[in-house]
Amino acid sequence: MRAAITRPPDAAAALGTLLADAGGSLAAYPLIRIELTQSLALADAAARIEHYDWVVVTSAHAAAALAAVRAGAGWPAGVRVAAVGPMTAGALERSGIPVTTVAPPGSEHGLGLVQALLAAERRGPEESTPLAGRRVLYPCSDRARPAVPDGLRAAGATVEVVEAYRNLPDPNQARALAAALSAGRIDGLVLTSPSNVEALIEAAGADWPRLLDRVRVIALGPSTAAELAARGRPPDLEAEGPDPRALARALTEPVSAIGDRQPRSRDRVSNE
Repeated sequence: MRAAITRPPDAAAALGTLLADAGGSLAAYPLIRIELTQSLALADAAARIEHYDWVVVTSAHAAAALAAVRAGAGWPAGVRVAAVGPMTAGALERSGIPVTTVAPPGSEHGLGLVQALLAAERRGPEESTPLAGRRVLYPCSDRARPAVPDGLRAAGATVEVVEAYRNLPDPNQARALAAALSAGRIDGLVLTSPSNVEALIEAAGADWPRLLDRVRVIALGPSTAAELAARGRPPDLEAEGPDPRALARALTEPVSAIGDRQPRSRDRVSNE
């Protein structure tokens, strides 16, 4: 298996080791460069952090941005923090920001975190708005989809969305990935965000689905899978979380109808 992933090499190292042990290889193509935002809105929200009941953090980048503006300020005991997964939780904890709730394995994406937060707040099985009256801060990227704040608001929360970092496309990396796909040097591709899907399409042009004719495409999380499906090329598998073992299984285990490119229900691979 000659695989590729749209992440920086250091973030893909564990997956690369697993594939190498199985006789495969992994190339990293970071299609998106991250730039932390020095915005007044984020600084203002951090300065009045006691105003919120919850802070919802869905990436390690948002964790780094939040830690930067709160450096040395401590964390108020009454403000709870929800993290999308163990990597994000670890980044927060190392910065002195205690984490109250983490999305469970297999649900390490934005909507999974929303469900975990609702479960933490729900006082009865029939309660439809468990976040009524709760004030939530959501630091996120400039390209964040509305699913997380919409889900929180539907449960009754008042949500303040602030830009914490920007996703900046790297056209050189995108062109390199498109060239590798065109040359048939990639058998399996892990796309890790909707922004990465957009960057690949921008580089490859209208004929981009042809590059994936004989490639096993893995989407990381439901938003990436939805973006691929909306663009006319559903993924072959949807990985429910970033765990390297789950991604290695998605790349190497048999999948039926890899050559069938008609839109169909997605198979899923879990972290278990």
